[in-house]
Amino acid sequence: MLDEGHIDENTGENLPLASFCLTVYNQERYIKAALDAAFAQTYRPLEIVISDDASTDATAELIEQAIAEREARGGDIPVIFNRAKENVGNLRNWLRFGELAHGEILVKADGDDISMPERTAKIVEAWLATGKRAKVVSHRARKIDADGMPLGDFRRIDADSPLGAAQAFVRECWTSFPPFPEIDTVRQVYDDNVFCPRAQMLGGDECETVIDDFLIEYRFGAGLSTMKLGMEYRKPLVKDSLYVRNSMRAALMELETMRGKIPDERYARLKEKFARKAEFHDAQMQFIGGASIWQRFKGLRRLGGMKYLFQRHKYRLSILYFLTLLPPAAVDWYLDLHETRKVKRMKGHVTENGMGSKIKHVVAGAVAALALAAAAQVVERPRPAGWNRLVEGGRFKDRFEVADVIGNGWTDKCWGGDNVKPRDVRNGIEDAEYSYWGGNIKEIDGKWHLFVARWKESEPKGHMFWPNSEIAHAVSNKPNGDFKVVEVLGKGHNPEIFRCKDDSWAVYCIDSKGLAHVYRAQTVAGPWTYARMELDLAGKKPLEGESNFSFCTRPDGSVLAVCRGGGIWLSEDGIKPFVRMSEGSVYPNVAGRFEDPVLWRDEVQYHIVVNDWLGRVAWKLTSPDGFAWTTQPGEAYTPGIANVRSPDGDTISNDWFKYERMRVVQDRYGRVVQANFAVIDCVKRDDKGGDIHSSKNITIPVNPGRRIETFKRTHKGWEARIRSEKGFDSLADVDVDSLILGPQSMVAFGAGVRAIGTAEAAGDLVAIFPPVELGTPVVEILGREKNGRLFFATARMDGTKLEMPRL
Repeated sequence: MLDEGHIDENTGENLPLASFCLTVYNQERYIKAALDAAFAQTYRPLEIVISDDASTDATAELIEQAIAEREARGGDIPVIFNRAKENVGNLRNWLRFGELAHGEILVKADGDDISMPERTAKIVEAWLATGKRAKVVSHRARKIDADGMPLGDFRRIDADSPLGAAQAFVRECWTSFPPFPEIDTVRQVYDDNVFCPRAQMLGGDECETVIDDFLIEYRFGAGLSTMKLGMEYRKPLVKDSLYVRNSMRAALMELETMRGKIPDERYARLKEKFARKAEFHDAQMQFIGGASIWQRFKGLRRLGGMKYLFQRHKYRLSILYFLTLLPPAAVDWYLDLHETRKVKRMKGHVTENGMGSKIKHVVAGAVAALALAAAAQVVERPRPAGWNRLVEGGRFKDRFEVADVIGNGWTDKCWGGDNVKPRDVRNGIEDAEYSYWGGNIKEIDGKWHLFVARWKESEPKGHMFWPNSEIAHAVSNKPNGDFKVVEVLGKGHNPEIFRCKDDSWAVYCIDSKGLAHVYRAQTVAGPWTYARMELDLAGKKPLEGESNFSFCTRPDGSVLAVCRGGGIWLSEDGIKPFVRMSEGSVYPNVAGRFEDPVLWRDEVQYHIVVNDWLGRVAWKLTSPDGFAWTTQPGEAYTPGIANVRSPDGDTISNDWFKYERMRVVQDRYGRVVQANFAVIDCVKRDDKGGDIHSSKNITIPVNPGRRIETFKRTHKGWEARIRSEKGFDSLADVDVDSLILGPQSMVAFGAGVRAIGTAEAAGDLVAIFPPVELGTPVVEILGREKNGRLFFATARMDGTKLEMPRL
């Protein structure tokens, strides 16, 4: 790897200037992540060149703000920002870098993709290894969706199947060519399919070198990469062929301008190659988008007939091409069936698995799903492919720890199936008379208070009696269990207690119709008054009614809230109406039946965990201010997280069927030290009155992580002061060699920079990291403690505020 100086450690020569070139247009949702990645590039000497193609949203303003903030922090990379007054399209915007950039090699990046910090360094290193003969450097890419969730790996990228986001080109690809021809189809041309032919014209057989590393996360499902199926399934395929065909025709025009400048043999070979590729995509466009069946058959014949269908590189793509011969209604029928999952029973519970590739199973699976899905309440969601690359500690789920038994609570003489016995019956709250659900735990005046919904276990409807539940107030000397009911507030379900600005208490709940109500009292001892909770939509569309709110108090005493549908609300004091702040949902844009969000704030940022109740998987989101949210990779929780250390010292897992209504207990710094869940031992509808099944509230200890008191940039690099605390000596207990630093979404995959040194500050460890540009105010350090326990800590750069005031 090239170092951060300007001298090649192998040759002793000056390293070439590289230009990291960012093309942007209307990408306000993604531009911050792209800029963070640009500022984090480790290579020097480097310049960052940004060209905004006259965005009509807030993209350009966000860029200017990020540049100003970076300059205030003293970044060492020069930044050139071109804000065009006229939109000229993606290709001509990329052509602008011939005048804007000064580097010998230009690294291509788009405003919705995320480059790894070492991307530029590895590109330059590979290019120099060719003696600068290569004209294009390609590398591998991983796909992410619109919310940053991994979707899998791209096939190997090269100059004949280009992905511009995963390439860099030498400066001659601009300076050796006349101005791009004025053609009517210039907006229907892929820029990478223009510059790869240019590289081939200049470099011949040695035009390219390929790096077998994943150096970029390519956002698929946003911008030009969007592809939707269903009734519009032909349009993206036709568009792709149209753009490639036009690109090849443009390449043929540019080849003519180079005829006297390149060898005749190369000219002839490339002319035949570009013409053949243009013809192929023209025929493919006819086959996919022909106005009639006859036209499509003619296109298929130009492509080589049925042989073409079965030589495509992907099975599913072959099927999709074949379906272009069918009427749209038939295609929709197939696609609907293709998404169906077959249902089977495992361990006495109904689960749902992927159907595989055999069409004969689809209909049977669909019938079974319709018959059983309502009762099962389970669908196995396909996890993003990239999640298998997450390192330990990369997902919130990794923070759950083993619970100790409370007193003599360990027994198998209790209700429940064998999957949850033996267990600690004193953990959380349970008894034989009532079924319990939901609730959160607060420390108030030295006692631990749990507000929880309950109903008689003997009710004939069993669990489905929940709409008629009552809210009980239970108290314990411990945060993790042995709670005893001291009063009943009244009717209600899914309670959550929160503190108002005037120090009074409010217990939110819903009634049997799902409408929001609130119990209020001056002290936690009551008396409680009951009234409707006031909600102001502020002209916005409702999001799944008024159910399942979660609350956290902001530093100024205002109360932030999130509802079941993912809308963000704000009350000036927790008493006045809650006003809808977000237009839509902040949840990840993935398949899921979301409910039970839990919202909290620590000294670094805001957090949401939201549960997909049908998929039995939860997602984690973070926000610097409570309004702009980013989905973090990995499961927040799944079944199987409740592990108990039995009196014999063995670790026992209680296999609760469902985990819902997660709530958190926080320390004085806002760190989560415990989570509590509503759990049930079987499918909800199988829990009948007077049977062995029921539900309860359980608690699970959570690794809170460590505190970083200061995180600042000095002449040594990034210095993170890790605070010692009771039971933890940062100087003695941290495995410094294991630590990596970077943005949270990168560290989760093991990407980041490692510590290069340490220092001491009044008994605290100061870990020192390279002075790379991080570009984001919130960073994470991940590693291990010397005893093997997971180490993690998040921090804000010194001088950045926890939130931006917004009322």
